[in-house]
Amino acid sequence: MKPVQRVTIGVPIFNGGELLRSCLENLRRQTFINFKVVIFDNRSTDNTPAICKEYVDLDARFSYHLNEENIGAWPNLVALAKACDSEYFIWRAYDDHSDENYLEEMVKLLDSHPDAELAVGRVETLREHRSRKKIVTPALEGLPTGRTASIRLMKRAHASWLYSLWRTRTLQDRLDKVIPCYPFAWGGDFVVLFETLYRTRVAGSNRSTFYQRIIERDYKAAPEQLTIKLENVVTYRNAARDFLQSKSGFHAAGWISKALLAYLISWFVEHRIYPARKVRKLKRQVCP
Repeated sequence: MKPVQRVTIGVPIFNGGELLRSCLENLRRQTFINFKVVIFDNRSTDNTPAICKEYVDLDARFSYHLNEENIGAWPNLVALAKACDSEYFIWRAYDDHSDENYLEEMVKLLDSHPDAELAVGRVETLREHRSRKKIVTPALEGLPTGRTASIRLMKRAHASWLYSLWRTRTLQDRLDKVIPCYPFAWGGDFVVLFETLYRTRVAGSNRSTFYQRIIERDYKAAPEQLTIKLENVVTYRNAARDFLQSKSGFHAAGWISKALLAYLISWFVEHRIYPARKVRKLKRQVCP
């Protein structure tokens, strides 16, 4: 009988190419070994299936699932989390990696902080083909406390925290709330994170680092495409605000808590879902 793994690592993939190999090898080298890797392939057309099958044959902890059709990146991501049956869950994008002690440190955090829903480490953003320095985001150690804890977490949070270690049931419940009301990939990371940040249920450690690779793309577009993008951005922001205000299922008690929650929702939408400065820039592009 196979041992029950404590951690499921979900790898959503579409045309991962050779970057996928380094991702899977990084997972195999983790010092914490009680995990399984579940790969959901969104109908790749490159050598992704061959690489996945190579690792399935190499390591019994790896499994491979090929979708019947391409269901889109965000639904594939969600499907992975909903299929998880282990205590802890973590997503890993094919172009990201971490220190070899990352899983070990994150599991220690959740084990030692029973009130925590999410464990995070340091984040370094790697931008390829640019001279820009890495953006280093240290985690807040332990569980934040005090009246300003929610504010500090909101302003410290990084989008890649979504790819940190979750308590599986918490994440699944959160997705059940969010997806029907906010089905968009854009901003979805922060919308899913919001309640955990607001309740300060995040434990952090700077003893291990997650490396997020940013693949540069050309974002220039024709005016009509920019108009559609602007309309979509407004939709994202409004939907996120509506969800956070009325559909998230948590309530603030007392006028101070309610005022803080109202401030955090407004700040979060303006700075995290899609920053206001980017909206203004996009408007100038549409209407120069």
